[in-house]
Amino acid sequence: MGVEIKGQRDGFYIVIDKEVSFLEAREKLIRKFEESGNFFKGAVFLKFDAPGLLKRDVKYLRELLEETYNVVFQDESDEKKADADRKRAGSISETSRKNQSKEKPAESKKVGESMEDIAISAKKLNEKLSSFDETIGKILKITNGESKFGETVSEAADTNLKTKFVFENMRSGAELEYDGNIVIFGDVNPGAKVTAGGNIIVMGNFRGMAHAGKKNDNPCFIAALKLLPLQIRIQDVFAVPPQDAKMISNAMVKVKNGEIEIEQF
Repeated sequence: MGVEIKGQRDGFYIVIDKEVSFLEAREKLIRKFEESGNFFKGAVFLKFDAPGLLKRDVKYLRELLEETYNVVFQDESDEKKADADRKRAGSISETSRKNQSKEKPAESKKVGESMEDIAISAKKLNEKLSSFDETIGKILKITNGESKFGETVSEAADTNLKTKFVFENMRSGAELEYDGNIVIFGDVNPGAKVTAGGNIIVMGNFRGMAHAGKKNDNPCFIAALKLLPLQIRIQDVFAVPPQDAKMISNAMVKVKNGEIEIEQF
């Protein structure tokens, strides 16, 4: 039997044979989800039956599928917890409503304080831009000038792709897709997904899912100041880091000889 995904009226469940190893289970599950496209997106899984795997391995696989493919695992204990959370949320909401009626309106900020905040924000932005210029310089040395970025919107020299700049952190569940290159001044957290027609550069921690070079036959790369992704895909080649993988600093991912390769810049 190996690894199976079965469906019933209330949802799906995963069954992994006792003889299947953790690595084999992970590989087969990813292949099944990849081949299914968006079929399982938002689906509810009622059971994850893997008697041959350790609890920590099952936990890892569940979290991997939840974060990468936006599915939900639900069992009896989850339902009980959800009911308790709903009741507690209702109680907190009522208490908050009563307290708000007693609160005094907040005082507005003084003009001097607002100008100080703007100055601090501008300083942080300049620091990010300086770090960005330095990082791009290092990446260009490795890629031999394959990509070129300007101040706001530019074109990649090889594919004439525009570049989208994002100045915020991406939380779990957030999705960003753009036909050109994407540069993110912030972190990409687990559960967030970035898809680009060109290259992806993250000026922070990248721990989500990335797909660079979508519908693009030209060489593309993914670069981050710190990299520990859930899944990396460049064009049609994808890879998942091992369970014991550690964060890599100044990492650039590209495809070489049909396989994902990571270099440090």
